[in-house]
Amino acid sequence: MPAGLAQLVVEKVWTRSGAGAGRVWNRCGAGLDQMWSIALDKVRDQVSSRCGPSVDQMWSSVVDQRWSSVVDQMSSSVVDQMSSSVVDQMWTRCSGPRALDQVSSTTCGRSVDQMWSIVVGDKVWTSCGSIALDKVWPRCAGRVNLTVFQFSSMSVVQVQMMKPPEMFQKDGQSENGRAASVEIDHFGDVADAEAVYRCNSKSGTGVVPPEKRSMLQSICYLPGSLQLLDQRKLPRECVYLDIKSAEDAWHAIVDMAVRGAPAIAIAAALSLAVELANSRNNGSGFFSQSRTAKEVVSFIESQLDYLGTSRPTAVNLFEAIKFFKREIAAAADRGITGEDIVQVYVDAAERMLEEDVKSNMAIGDHGAQAICEDLKVKKGVDKFRILTHCNTGSLATAGYGTALGVIRSLHRMGKLEAAICTETRPYNQGSRLTAFELVHDGIPALLVADSAVASLKACGRVDAVVVGADRVAANGDTANKIGTYAIALSAFHHGIPFYVAAPFTTVDLLTHSGTDIHIEERSPKELTHSHGGHGTQVAPSGIDVWNPAFDVTPAQFIAAILTDKGVIRKPRGLHVFDISYWLRGGGTARSATAVPSVALSPAAVRRLSNPSSPQEGSPDDDSAHPDFHEVGDEFEPLDGEGVRKYVGKYSELSSRVGGDHPNEWTVREVGDGNINFVYIVEGPRGGIIVKQSLPYVRCVGDSWPLTLERSYFEVEALKEHGRICPEHVPEVYHENPTMAVISERYCEHPHIILRKGLIAGVVYPLLSEHMGEYLSRTLFFTSLFALSSGDHKKAVAKYCKNSEMCRLTEQVVFTEPYMNATNNRWTSPQLDEDALRLRKDRRLKLAVAELKSKFCERAQALIHGDLHTGSIMVTQTSTQVIDPEFAFYGPMGFDLGAYFGNLMLSYFSQDGHPSSPSSVGCPGGGEGREGFKAWLLQLISETWSLFSEKFRALWRLHATNGHVYNVAMFPTAREGGDDELSIAQEAFMQELLEDTLGFASAKMIRRIVGIAHVADFEEIHDPDVRAVCERRALNFAKSLLIRRKGISSMEEVVQDLKKAS
Repeated sequence: MPAGLAQLVVEKVWTRSGAGAGRVWNRCGAGLDQMWSIALDKVRDQVSSRCGPSVDQMWSSVVDQRWSSVVDQMSSSVVDQMSSSVVDQMWTRCSGPRALDQVSSTTCGRSVDQMWSIVVGDKVWTSCGSIALDKVWPRCAGRVNLTVFQFSSMSVVQVQMMKPPEMFQKDGQSENGRAASVEIDHFGDVADAEAVYRCNSKSGTGVVPPEKRSMLQSICYLPGSLQLLDQRKLPRECVYLDIKSAEDAWHAIVDMAVRGAPAIAIAAALSLAVELANSRNNGSGFFSQSRTAKEVVSFIESQLDYLGTSRPTAVNLFEAIKFFKREIAAAADRGITGEDIVQVYVDAAERMLEEDVKSNMAIGDHGAQAICEDLKVKKGVDKFRILTHCNTGSLATAGYGTALGVIRSLHRMGKLEAAICTETRPYNQGSRLTAFELVHDGIPALLVADSAVASLKACGRVDAVVVGADRVAANGDTANKIGTYAIALSAFHHGIPFYVAAPFTTVDLLTHSGTDIHIEERSPKELTHSHGGHGTQVAPSGIDVWNPAFDVTPAQFIAAILTDKGVIRKPRGLHVFDISYWLRGGGTARSATAVPSVALSPAAVRRLSNPSSPQEGSPDDDSAHPDFHEVGDEFEPLDGEGVRKYVGKYSELSSRVGGDHPNEWTVREVGDGNINFVYIVEGPRGGIIVKQSLPYVRCVGDSWPLTLERSYFEVEALKEHGRICPEHVPEVYHENPTMAVISERYCEHPHIILRKGLIAGVVYPLLSEHMGEYLSRTLFFTSLFALSSGDHKKAVAKYCKNSEMCRLTEQVVFTEPYMNATNNRWTSPQLDEDALRLRKDRRLKLAVAELKSKFCERAQALIHGDLHTGSIMVTQTSTQVIDPEFAFYGPMGFDLGAYFGNLMLSYFSQDGHPSSPSSVGCPGGGEGREGFKAWLLQLISETWSLFSEKFRALWRLHATNGHVYNVAMFPTAREGGDDELSIAQEAFMQELLEDTLGFASAKMIRRIVGIAHVADFEEIHDPDVRAVCERRALNFAKSLLIRRKGISSMEEVVQDLKKAS
């Protein structure tokens, strides 16, 4: 390059590119000289006249976006350097509306046709999705040479799903079913056009009409951009959430915006890929300063650990996290840079997405082909009516689905007359989700009642059945959603082929047959109450209920198992499958991928198949429903836009969010979906929580009324406890009784729910200090130790009006677990005998009756009323107590017992969690779960010790203020001594310890055999392992409840816990 030109390059281009210049120069080498000489010498006027800005400005912008590595040195490796803005930058600046046929090889170094065909290979094209095509195709105006499709393994259906504009039409068919001639504007190569129409099944299809191209996708990703379908709004709305960081994904997973174990793992992985790529490419966030490889590895690992707390025992999520950690550790060992380590992670995350979609599409194609072959021989027709059960589609995967994927493939091939979906009682997954997917995708569909399936077959209106699977035994026996067995039986009777569609990872070769598959039971309430257990009671009280979650279909009724590895059929003459033989060579199995499996784990199956299980603190049955609270004319339920307007209306809220206009704010609904709406509103200055109570149960509707007064007591408790202990209670910013709206401080990232942290094995070094402070201050200053008798009685009278929430506690904690109540549930059949013995234990029932009496009668202090580990948010340095909806004046020991009881449940659950947590901070440097269990015991001991010490100190300091233990009765205290006061304190604390242990026991028992369980146990995927952990906790709680009066210290309890586990 001439010296003068080189100087011009530096002045006009590199000075604008910043640090990126060195990287670009190293990648491009001599090709860079050629590119700049062409750009600056030969095409300045031509390009500038079409693109607007000078060529200098154009190229400087492109270089900043890492596009310069493409020029004249292009190869498929360029794919690894692409960012989300590449398409936008390139086509906007280099093509313009007059399109690419005017850009010759002399302007860009190579023809755009050649360039695009190289850059957009299999990897990028299959991962870009509809967003990329929406951007690329309009700017290309149909003039990109279709050679691109020869670099892709995509079938025509994959192209159609991405919704390109109507740029071509099919004229005819060749003998083999592929396109014979095509009219395409500005495409002259019929061979290239034919590539568009190639199809994996080779059955031959035309282009699907535009209205039928858009397949529902729960995950939309391209480099630098991630969108997740908000499944909480289905089926009424189809809304996508922009996910820009791991924190965004964490909230989406926790708040159930994304569901399904495969989708959760993929969404978590891609969120971090987006955050890392954008931070690296833009020099922002973590990469706002130079980072070493070690720092990058540490950051990725910490973010992965954080994502793991969103669903701590989801096996596939944790397997993915392990995989990514191994990948980046191996990359770091190779001595590569931090930026290259980011690329290693991004590549691995994208492979996970690709492999899941490919797996589902393979199932669909294998299955569709098999069904076509079977039914064509049998029926001699071209289109078929396929029945499916439950939901197996895009909502639980990265896309396409399993059994529903087979139906999609048949539809794409033009072989589907109708898809028939069952309602799938009792939780209606078919009518709520499958029907929604079918309607969304424009697939002809029919919804039928479960009980109508046999009649529909008898009428000749079903040609085949395809279902998913939760587990497939080695002999082909298949566990699936309850009702599958009955559908298989009626299909067998009527001579209708019955197929199972599932990824091969669902096959359990260690389970010999269906008799070895444990079938879990759901809550009886799903049958005794409407709306999947959330509505009003429809069955009489006292009726026995059997409500299994799954059933097992024997292999003799299954025609074939449709997997991503191929179609498994039974050996000739046998009624069962030999899957091991098929895998060894009897089938067409392909090699396994290195990407971790994202198939449904048993724990995920339990969560997805039992979504009606009540959450902590949820209502129970009609007897617990409060009377309908009179709603004023001014009350109006708020949606996201309504919240935006509401916050803008009140300066005390809008000033905390900041910004010039409400449109600058982001509004996210993060409620658990059962009772209240909870929104996070964020702006330039910060974020706030906006919470609205509804006059009914949100997930059911106005058929299940609830009093709005609960929000009043929550506000009052937050304000009172916040006044007493502001360090550990979020500040209330705003209250509106008419609208039942509360606004309070937003506990920002990295705050998480304590229960999730404990499941993940995270040590919180300040937790004992913080909770000792919170408990001692809130209980002391709202009691007669600090209040006069008159003030205390006024406060008791005020909170007596929260009686409905108290009655709920009385029912589900102190009554139902000890009787034959329809609300009760437990791990069955493993704990059947344990639950029966508990209901027959006379001493236990007398002890809990005594506790219930104390709960109802003893108004010692203003207690939180629901102080489990799900009501506490934590970081390494912060502890915040939230959600005191159940607040009232009750026994101090109830809050203490709730907290300690939940810590004990966590302790007993640790042996059931397979992942080994970090042992940093564990006593003695203990390793793994054992080290963490030791820390939990230390936490229990230290918290009680600190609480006791702080409470006694407050008592001594304020001995003259309160109404009980009057200082005149203890003269030595006034004179500076504390002997008599110490005796009084010791007696009081001993009684309080007795109450604490009693209430802790009752809380533990109800979480094992009552209506509302805890994630600590529920997320242990093996029911036998879970039952062992639960039995230990149950037996310990029973023993503790009976002998609580003989225990003199918390240290004694800690020693007993060690022995019990």
